[in-house]
Amino acid sequence: MMKYYGISFDEECEDNPTGCGTGIGTVDENYKKIAKMIHRNQGTMLDIEVEQIKVKLDNNVFGDFFSTNIMNIYSEKLQQIIEKHKSPNDYIEWFEVNVYNDEESRKYYALHFTKLFDLIDYDKSYCYNDVVIIPTYRKELVKEHNIFLKSKYSDFPIVCQTIKDEIEKNNLIGMSFNEVKIK
Repeated sequence: MMKYYGISFDEECEDNPTGCGTGIGTVDENYKKIAKMIHRNQGTMLDIEVEQIKVKLDNNVFGDFFSTNIMNIYSEKLQQIIEKHKSPNDYIEWFEVNVYNDEESRKYYALHFTKLFDLIDYDKSYCYNDVVIIPTYRKELVKEHNIFLKSKYSDFPIVCQTIKDEIEKNNLIGMSFNEVKIK
């Protein structure tokens, strides 16, 4: 059985001059409505024309994975790795984001899932008041996917071992990986 990993921000790299994933971008005012639509409508096909969303870096440091005040942002290289390894059952689309600092701008992407799947085994997960605290995923369902969301309430993706390995091989920065339970 292939292993799967949750991607989260790499809190250890706050002093790393090459970048980190600790909430460093702010969506420009003119683009907040579109960004919120992408963020809040995970699992829905969005039939919208989107001009490039603009995000200003708060700390002037480019990384490969970071958050804005509304959504997660993926570098072009990270987007290419995910695209290369997604399965036919991974229903995702990308929206282009122009990330800029005081000196330059770069092309990034916002990830949107057009279809969500309930892959959690609630009997084996740790829940409190009907809220899943520590999920366990059902292996018979997970094996059909290479990327999926932690839950329908989360923007943080779960990726397969292949995607994780290629991210590490390419020395992408700003994220850490935590193995998730599959049973």
